[in-house]
Amino acid sequence: MSVFWSELVSTMILILLGGGVVANFVLNKSKGQSSGHSKRRVIMKKYFILFLLVALSLTVIMSGCLKTAVPTVPSESLTDQSEEIKVISQLSASPTSVNSGQTITVTFSGAPGNQKDFIALYKVGVPNGQPYVSYQFLKGQTSGTLYFTAPSTAGKYEFRMFRNNTWVYLGKSNPVTVTQSSVSLSASPTSVSPGQTITVTFFGAPGNQKDFIALYKVGVPNGQPYVSYQFLKGQTSGTLSFTAPSTAGDYEFRMFKNNDWVYLGKSNTVEVIPVSLDASPTLVSPGQSITVTFFGAPGNQKDFIALYKVGVPNGQPYVSYQFLNGQTSGTLSFTAPSTVGDYEFRMFKNNDWVYLGKSNPVIVSTVGLAEWTVMVYMSGDNTLDSAAWNDLGEMEDVGSTGQVRIVAQLDPYTPSSCTGTYRYYVTGTAAQGTSYPEYPADIVDSLSEQDMADPSVLGNFVNWATTNYPADHYLLVFWDHGGGWREEGMINKGVMVDDTSGTFMDMVDLADALDLINEHIDIIGFDACLMQMIEVAYQIESSVTDVPDYMVGSEDSEWNDGWPYDDFLSHLTSNPTMSAATLGETIVDDYVNSGPTNATLSLIDLNDFSSIADPIFTAFQIALKGSTHQTKIAAARVLAQNYAYSNNYRIRDIYDFAERIYMLGVYDCQAEANAVMNFVDNVVVYEGWVGPDVANSHGLSIYLPDDKFEYDSAYDTLLFNVDTNWQSFLESP
Repeated sequence: MSVFWSELVSTMILILLGGGVVANFVLNKSKGQSSGHSKRRVIMKKYFILFLLVALSLTVIMSGCLKTAVPTVPSESLTDQSEEIKVISQLSASPTSVNSGQTITVTFSGAPGNQKDFIALYKVGVPNGQPYVSYQFLKGQTSGTLYFTAPSTAGKYEFRMFRNNTWVYLGKSNPVTVTQSSVSLSASPTSVSPGQTITVTFFGAPGNQKDFIALYKVGVPNGQPYVSYQFLKGQTSGTLSFTAPSTAGDYEFRMFKNNDWVYLGKSNTVEVIPVSLDASPTLVSPGQSITVTFFGAPGNQKDFIALYKVGVPNGQPYVSYQFLNGQTSGTLSFTAPSTVGDYEFRMFKNNDWVYLGKSNPVIVSTVGLAEWTVMVYMSGDNTLDSAAWNDLGEMEDVGSTGQVRIVAQLDPYTPSSCTGTYRYYVTGTAAQGTSYPEYPADIVDSLSEQDMADPSVLGNFVNWATTNYPADHYLLVFWDHGGGWREEGMINKGVMVDDTSGTFMDMVDLADALDLINEHIDIIGFDACLMQMIEVAYQIESSVTDVPDYMVGSEDSEWNDGWPYDDFLSHLTSNPTMSAATLGETIVDDYVNSGPTNATLSLIDLNDFSSIADPIFTAFQIALKGSTHQTKIAAARVLAQNYAYSNNYRIRDIYDFAERIYMLGVYDCQAEANAVMNFVDNVVVYEGWVGPDVANSHGLSIYLPDDKFEYDSAYDTLLFNVDTNWQSFLESP
């Protein structure tokens, strides 16, 4: 087509040139002739001009036609019949003939590799973009296999691939014929316990000896591992009894033809409810009564619950047991054994060792429940190695009591002291010793080198501590270098720097670590620099399932010795019934009075922190960005109380910044600034500072670089920024 148009345009240009030559010749011949000839010349000149205009118009039109004749690929939905599209995606669906509800396997290749490329199941003849049956995203795969369930409506279907969550069509599969099965399967009851009997009623089977019904977990493709099966032995209808599996979940029964994977139909869904056992109290003395509440037993007369020491295999000697006498739920009372240790209750089926589930652990101990357990998680695997041993010495100066237990996990820096990681129960009576590790008599567990920035390592330590040294209240201290949300260019925006592993905990790791803890933590403390930031508190409160009540930390960098453990632990052991808020205030006072030249420390309330902060700071950033007083706002940013690890001051006191916005006359942000100051007043329970360099501190800081050119894009993904869009103000002109 393009050759045709090219020739046509060329012809028109030749006509135009030829017409011009002829007209010019005629006009020249007419010069010097009579007035009649002059009139003809005028008329000819008019026709010649008209001719030129027509020829020129045709040339332009033909040129436009030439351009539009070049094939292009539109950005919207395409059909596979278009000759102008090269479809490179390949799709194959099998089997090509299925019953409704049967699994269809779709194999694909040549996908573009976008996260939201997708394959949709369509009835043949339905246009792209019109209602589909189902779809699945490819999640960046360029080739692979997907499993679809055949629709309930009979007909011909096909699978079509589209690009990146749009209707840009890439290819389709062979057709698949779906037949509505006459087979009927019904399973009851629809909710069962592991080991319970399920009755399956069926109709419409073909009548072959080896037609069979298999029990499948919902979502497992046909032909893949099933739970159990039974042949129908030529029956076309009847009932079968199956045993519910031990693993909880949703299940269904599927019929297949004559010992083959020719699918015929499936039953309703049956939910297998997990066996539940709960033992309380979790800390008992020998001979004390333990109450076991159970749910989901199969209902046999001789189902039983046995008391085991943790770690003893099923079927091996137990402590005691009781039959359930046909009950599926209820309570039983057991007597705690005389031997101390960790125990659990396990349920078994019908006087056999078919295991059904277990309870939470129960600690049998001669040691009573303490008021407080203080857990100090110490990464000295860096430049703070000597400070770590010094602070352990401060803990030893006080030592544990019956009401206050002090435990620590210390990872030293190998070149400076020793290898390995050590767990301490700090008695206060151990000798320091003459070599590392110090205070060896208080080491209760020696571990290999641990990555203290690994969330699982923190979780293991805390769960070990709360299990072995249970208390009514818990204080968890993160002891190490810290950076809060540190200035641009610094790698360690977080806490718990581990030089041997080359790692640190960022905000996501920190929240993940806290989420691995089994017991509620009353106070988390950061004996580390710059951690008392709104971004840190927001990430924890937004992400952790069981949020600690309070957080203690410093807006500013801390001096090398950090917290005075001998001071605040002495106060705690002297008054072990003090509340969490009082203990937090005590730590603040003891730190700022311990001798640093410039220091800050505060106690903040984490309850509902993010839900309160979100609307306030969203409104604040919108007002700041839209203000007509940008010069005053810039001045407030620079003048606000600042903190830094080095010389780059990009962390500032929230209250001081908002107060300067208010005082400098940024009139279109007054209400929002006042709301921020009220927020800080409410969440900061207690704060203290010492030294002229931090005199405008109020207990909570925020990431606030001087201008948009200093903004660190790694800030984008913090939950505080995601929710409030604080970045929008930071990057504004």
